[in-house]
Amino acid sequence: MIESIFDKVKQELLPPDDERMLKIALSANPSQEELDDFLSGWDIEKAGSHRALMLSYCMKAHPELKFPGYTGPRLNGLLRYYQFQNLRLMSEFHKIGSALLAEGIDFLTFKGGALRHLRPELPRIMGDIDILVQEDRFADAIRMVRRMGYVCNVDRHSVDLHYKGSEQGILDIHRYYYMNTGKERTINNSLFYRSERREIFGVKCLLPSNEDLLFISLVNMVRNIADYNSSEGIPYTLFDTQYLIQSADSFNWQIVYENGLATGTLTHLRFAAHFINNIFPDLIPEQLFSTFSTDKELDNLCYVIAFNRYYMHPRQIRSHELSVEAVMKDKKLIKDFLKVRPLYTFLKLFRTNPTAARLLLRNYDY
Repeated sequence: MIESIFDKVKQELLPPDDERMLKIALSANPSQEELDDFLSGWDIEKAGSHRALMLSYCMKAHPELKFPGYTGPRLNGLLRYYQFQNLRLMSEFHKIGSALLAEGIDFLTFKGGALRHLRPELPRIMGDIDILVQEDRFADAIRMVRRMGYVCNVDRHSVDLHYKGSEQGILDIHRYYYMNTGKERTINNSLFYRSERREIFGVKCLLPSNEDLLFISLVNMVRNIADYNSSEGIPYTLFDTQYLIQSADSFNWQIVYENGLATGTLTHLRFAAHFINNIFPDLIPEQLFSTFSTDKELDNLCYVIAFNRYYMHPRQIRSHELSVEAVMKDKKLIKDFLKVRPLYTFLKLFRTNPTAARLLLRNYDY
């Protein structure tokens, strides 16, 4: 099960062209010959902007490389486009972040916003910017942003902000980072303790350590793989992983391990390490996490990933199609609604249960 799910996920999320492009983009000295060979069979229009931006990074980092007349200007255009896109979020961040600090609510910036700050020359594909506040100030933060006129979609672990009538992301305010283990809160104080005050998009807030940023990136990658979310972000996780390790004065893997131990995500880290090392050998010391998680635990996680990705995801799509609104418009859907929605709601209770996953996948061709 372990190797079969690794192979299947990798084939889906990082097909050969993407893997080749990623290796060129992450190479310290990519050759013109290697680039020319890749571009001879690569179509920027087919790849799409999310994939192609990775090659834009390579072009910016290696001005000595020559790109074809058709591809080069488009890659430059992508950099400018996402620089502009990022400005909207950075402006909102500045407004909200300044207001939070004025209210005495300190916060830590993480995920894409933190990486965008660390590499200002490289725009990010960001739907919003994520920040973390101390849990005892979470309610105060919600009250404040509501007074500012933002619409708040509140979950148990975070609130995401929108303008009225718009679904466009702005800011996610977390009181803890959700990992679906029930132990997420255990590292909040450590995240703040190890952080450093920096001016991020004009606001003097807190930036996590490289180790904490990498820990969250790896766990987030595994969650996205299981939940069928953000598949286009996988190459960027690898891109960030290399940067965070190599840019630290002395990267301390013990911190990543201790975060995993405290939050119950050591097996997630082992999965992430195995996945990434399969593409870039020895980038992550896989043995560190293998020592403290058994093969059975990894196998269980693979069953859970397969269950969520290949069994639950299609049912989730169908369940969302059969909304109450849709049924009210078309009464013929009532039968399907009563068949699909209750079962899907029931099965959601077992999304992290490997025993249920094994049972339901036993005769299921995924």
